[in-house]
Order: sequence, then C-alpha cells, then structure tokens
Amino acid sequence: MSADLSLRGEIVDLACYIGHGAKGPEHQKCAVKCAEMGQPLGLLSTDGKLYILVADHQDPSAFLKARKLAGEQVEMTGEPAEKDGVAALTVHAVKK
Repeated sequence: MSADLSLRGEIVDLACYIGHGAKGPEHQKCAVKCAEMGQPLGLLSTDGKLYILVADHQDPSAFLKARKLAGEQVEMTGEPAEKDGVAALTVHAVKK
C-alpha cells in the first residue's frame, strides 16, 4: 500500500485522449459525454504523466465526483499504483 499522492491536472476521457489526443477546454463537452457513457477516465498530470482513475472499493464517492468533472482542471489525491507499465490512481479526493 502506497502513501496518498496529491496531483494537479486534467481529467481526460481515455477513448478520445489516447485515440486522437483530445483534451483541453474545447474537448470538455465530449469528455463529459464519454464519461456518462462509461468510458474510462484518466488524470493527465501537470508533469505529463497519465494515470488511469479507479474507484476505492470502500468509498467510491470521490471517483464518482471525478466522473462529473471530466475535461476540467482539478486537484486530486489518491493512492498511486503501477502494474505492467500502467499507472493508476485510486481516487480518494478531488476538487476544482
């Protein structure tokens, strides 16, 4: 178990970001739509690292809040993990 990490960055929908680099304010409406459809989300941190966002099994409320902030710049706290070259963040808190 890792200590929580606080990061700033943009919540991106992975389908559009990985598929064709879509991000930023001009993509926000699409990001929200993709999040509502259940597309996976990530946090593109200010240092350029991409984390897949995952819910905490005990308390998914922060993850559910993050889904509503797709396309926004946020501050997020969570437990980082890496497996087979994929970085993930279990979301514990998020705010604009």
